[in-house]
Amino acid sequence: MIGARRMAALTAPLAGLVVALAAPTPARAQEPSSAPAITVVLRGGAAAGSVEFGKAFELDVVRRWARSAPAPPWSDEVLAPLVVDVLATTTTADGDTTIETRHCRAFAFQLGAATLLPKSETPLTLLVDSCLPAGDAGALELLPPPPLAVRAGQRQLARLLLFALIAAALAGGALLGLRAWHRRQAAPRPRRRLQAEIAVLAATVPTTPAERRAEAIAATRILRQAGDLARQAAAPQPAAFATAAEALLDDVKFAGRTLAADERARLLDALRAAVAAVPEDR
Repeated sequence: MIGARRMAALTAPLAGLVVALAAPTPARAQEPSSAPAITVVLRGGAAAGSVEFGKAFELDVVRRWARSAPAPPWSDEVLAPLVVDVLATTTTADGDTTIETRHCRAFAFQLGAATLLPKSETPLTLLVDSCLPAGDAGALELLPPPPLAVRAGQRQLARLLLFALIAAALAGGALLGLRAWHRRQAAPRPRRRLQAEIAVLAATVPTTPAERRAEAIAATRILRQAGDLARQAAAPQPAAFATAAEALLDDVKFAGRTLAADERARLLDALRAAVAAVPEDR
């Protein structure tokens, strides 16, 4: 009898522990995500999902976040590989949600399909077409010369045809000049082109040694081109960052070094500082 009582006294705490462990654990309330939900809305002629290379088009970036949370920071790199200028920003409230709309003018400098917000729940694919018609080599388009009038009754008609030919030649020359000017305007300017290339690098994180080496080669080229452009314009350049950045890139290219997230962020900042020293495009 004494043995049974002692056994019951020893097993009672263990039974309570088993019951406590088997009891369901109350669910912890999930904290709302601080990252805003982003949607891109194409406007005007771009609403069909197709734009022309180098031509400006308009879009709206709509961001939503909890009204109790502070406004999340904004970066133009959200819309990479596009180059954007924010024209206007409006903020409204809908219940417990803050809605921010940024009206932007955008440019695409890569032909083919461009995917915006690839990691979001609402990615958007944009088709970038050439701004010239297919097969157009830019040749001057003129009417064929009319046959000369050889009879007296056709002299007046010959004069009119001659004037028409001269007018067509002048119009063709003006069209050729306008087309050449348009091509110059559509071509990426050096500073804007380098900014677009940095945006592409920032939007894609390399995961393999080959990708990291390719990114280092591209970053070195951007760094050197920015330095050359700044020196040609006799613009002041940051003195310390170039040597350190190139040394870091050499480690990646030749020693197979993998950059930490903060090192890569500092490298992108160095590239932006180098491009910022390039004079504004005209």
